[in-house]
Amino acid sequence: MDANINALFNNLTTDIRNVSVAVCGFAFVWGATIYGTSARSPHQMEMGKTAMKASLVGVAAIVLAATLVGMVFSALGGGAAG
Repeated sequence: MDANINALFNNLTTDIRNVSVAVCGFAFVWGATIYGTSARSPHQMEMGKTAMKASLVGVAAIVLAATLVGMVFSALGGGAAG
């Protein structure tokens, strides 16, 4: 039973991480599109740069969270998360 619960949480954290990284990738591309089509408008350029920076911060937060979850699972004896 415990193995099933560990597998469930490992799969769940992996799925959440993958979806989150995909959303951050989409946000980066969206920001790059806004920046690229800004026609040198300072406001549009700043919006694009802000979106790209936020998506990179989001990826960093996801990697940090995945690492922390893996450490907690390891400390509890459940193995590392995906």
